[in-house]
Amino acid sequence: MSRSKKKNIDIISIAPAFYVILFAFAIVGLGYMMMLGIPTNNLGLIAMSLIFGFLFLSGLLFSQNVLNRSKEPFEASAQGFVIGFIAWYAISSLKFLSSVFSIFSFPLQATLSTVSEEIPPFWKIINVVVMSPIVEELFWGLALPLVSFSVMDELGKKQFPALRNNILQFIIVILLGGLTFAVFHTSTTQFGFFIAAMLFRTIQTMLYFGDKQFDFVPKYTVPYSFLIGTHMANNLSEVGVGNVYEILLSNMFGWVTMIIFVTIFIIGIRGFLNGKRQRK
Repeated sequence: MSRSKKKNIDIISIAPAFYVILFAFAIVGLGYMMMLGIPTNNLGLIAMSLIFGFLFLSGLLFSQNVLNRSKEPFEASAQGFVIGFIAWYAISSLKFLSSVFSIFSFPLQATLSTVSEEIPPFWKIINVVVMSPIVEELFWGLALPLVSFSVMDELGKKQFPALRNNILQFIIVILLGGLTFAVFHTSTTQFGFFIAAMLFRTIQTMLYFGDKQFDFVPKYTVPYSFLIGTHMANNLSEVGVGNVYEILLSNMFGWVTMIIFVTIFIIGIRGFLNGKRQRK
């Protein structure tokens, strides 16, 4: 009797495990918003799920290859998230000491405020504090810069040689990302908020892509999870920890959310205590 041969199963990976968990969370959340919105004809839930769903899918499409090639350990991703979260929450909290520091806290989504008013409070908080940072950082933090760099590299080969200059590319990416991100969140009449949103996106781009190209952070690799952590910290600071905690307790999905992110914090902090960090 011949021995059966064990077949290897090819597993399709789109990203390291840390990001797969966050992406799955966003997909489930947005899908659930859609399922809640359609039977009740809630245009707010439907619109938000479609808008952020489009941003998520397009962001994943253009950044999948980079994410797929990444060998970033889960612990390193968790550490990056924790560093970004704590650092930006501390910075954004300075606005309570002086209005001068308000420039480091960009406003919540204003251009879609009319639509968001129709969303139940729980899903509005989940979308603002958790899902939108994941989706927006996938699109503006990763996909848009990657596409921009790729297009400029291609155009610079023959038509416009100046576009092959790294510094020029970096400036264009910062301007493009900052402007589109600010327009998505505010209007041009909200000048102060507009500048704050542009500054936030500029800092994010400099820390992630600037570190990769110009080594802005010596001896340490800034992971993509850092961007998600800073974005969540900003939005949590704007909404208020007490408000978010109270509303998360009101729904089972909120309990799942807390368990996921408390676990991420525990893993990240444990990595620091063990003296591990992602070096260049």
